[in-house]
Amino acid sequence: MLTGAFDWVHDPIVVILIAKDLYAPSINHATLLDVPAEARVATSDVLAGKAVNINVVDADDYMFTYVVGPPVMGVILAVASGNEATSWLICYMDDAIKGIPFNPNAAPVQLKWDDGPAKIFAL
Repeated sequence: MLTGAFDWVHDPIVVILIAKDLYAPSINHATLLDVPAEARVATSDVLAGKAVNINVVDADDYMFTYVVGPPVMGVILAVASGNEATSWLICYMDDAIKGIPFNPNAAPVQLKWDDGPAKIFAL
């Protein structure tokens, strides 16, 4: 966002549930090519209700209708360009999201963003 690589409001932003022990976040990771496919438990549709208020980023909560796989330890927010080499990673989040970590049990999972002043995150 700070370099103009993506636009939170207008670009297709998705949430990717990340498996425990299959991905190690790094500040050097830039695109989905840096995230092993086996670490991606589930990927959301494009987030709706995206907004930026000064330096605070928000979007509607998201319901994954069916999640199965290894334990989830965090999420990645990414731009879904349709090409992994240009699908920019925005951030990795773990304990900042209520309900993370969890063990998928072939059931729906509600991803609920913080309703406090920082929302999803604040720059």
